[in-house]
Amino acid sequence: MSESIRLNINMLNSLLADGSIKIICEVEYLLPDKTDSNENDDSYIINIYKNIFLKEKFPDCVIQIGSKLIKAHKCVLVENSEVFNLMFEQTELIEAQTGIVKINDCSSETFKGMLEFCYTGNVSESTMEGLCVDLFAISHKYQITNLKIKCEQFMASTIDKDNFVQYCRIIELYGSSILEEACVKYIVANREEFLKKDEGWKNLKSTFPCLTHRLLEKLIAEIDKW
Repeated sequence: MSESIRLNINMLNSLLADGSIKIICEVEYLLPDKTDSNENDDSYIINIYKNIFLKEKFPDCVIQIGSKLIKAHKCVLVENSEVFNLMFEQTELIEAQTGIVKINDCSSETFKGMLEFCYTGNVSESTMEGLCVDLFAISHKYQITNLKIKCEQFMASTIDKDNFVQYCRIIELYGSSILEEACVKYIVANREEFLKKDEGWKNLKSTFPCLTHRLLEKLIAEIDKW
């Protein structure tokens, strides 16, 4: 959209000796903001892949979990997971030959949650709240780093006395610097109540000796900052 601006100019001051007029001005042109356009483009692409995921359009592989069959696309799986990439890359494997992948260590709901992330880059809030720990485990297995980090961040934001031991077990099994730091902050924030329970701390030390030692070292480092 063009915009005209009227300026008052002293013509006498602009006259040259030969009777011509010389006008010098600076013009600034503001380019249209591309942010909204880029965001719309991203949203458009995400919606396309979300529809492909939900409607299972033109799949070329099937995930079999018990009696459940989940249709998917190899290209999406291999772009998100190095494990699937190697699986479909090796033509001698039955999965690469048939396009059927049998999985027996997670629920179909958990795998669908992982697939949702692979297609859209997001996981619904209800899925994250209900299946975060399982999603973390499966994203670790299939090396889907961004989903793993997303799960770590969610768990770190929901630490409480009821899930603290469970999260310690996750750190011990899989390793998680994000969750470990969050556990330290939780202990610091609840140090009086937490450390008063000698029996609880003793149980933690006997169950997770290496982790407890690291947590204690980090706790001391945090206290030194006060």
